[in-house]
Amino acid sequence: VRNVLEEVCNAGSESGDDEGDGGRKIAELLAKYADLRFKNAKAGGSMAPSTAASAAAAVMARADSAMSGASATASAAVVGGTTESEMEIFQTAVLSLFRHIHSKDVFEAFYKRDLAKRLLLNKSVSLDAERALVSKLKAECGGGYTAKMEGMFKDVELSRDVMTNYAAHLHGLSDVERAKVGSVEMDVQVLTTGYWPVYPQYPNLTLPPALVAHKQRFETYYAA
Repeated sequence: VRNVLEEVCNAGSESGDDEGDGGRKIAELLAKYADLRFKNAKAGGSMAPSTAASAAAAVMARADSAMSGASATASAAVVGGTTESEMEIFQTAVLSLFRHIHSKDVFEAFYKRDLAKRLLLNKSVSLDAERALVSKLKAECGGGYTAKMEGMFKDVELSRDVMTNYAAHLHGLSDVERAKVGSVEMDVQVLTTGYWPVYPQYPNLTLPPALVAHKQRFETYYAA
């Protein structure tokens, strides 16, 4: 049964365009499906299924068929709700397919990129659930596979603490100093180079005056 499932997961698309791709397309689709499942629907409106999600569901259906019902809960689990038990079933289903995919590096690249977006934009259903899946991936592939993902979580926690302390710092300023900063809210993410994907730089970006004052105040506070 295992050999049949691995053949299904790594043989490419049904059309034959990706025949023998080592599971690269399946790895990408599985990562994208996990991204959809982890996204916060309340923050982004209704979570309509995308082409990638539909394709991933089809892949799971093919895998279920290949296993003759041995993993029949997999495709159903990924479209369930967001309770703790349903999330655990979903993660187990993802891992069940992940184990048989040869191109685990492809899954890691897409999953890490999408995880970064979810963390930076605060669009994850549950950070605990996110950490749980990363822990499962670590158990499967070793610490090197998830080191950067774990570093992202550390940066998010550090940034949250920094902003909490910065808010307390602003609260302790005199009325005159607080007036210089203004009432504009600002959230800063302190990121470690190497953990996160490379994002475009905009050196000529002109910030509004209210944000410039906030930026300068924060830089002074953080460098102290």
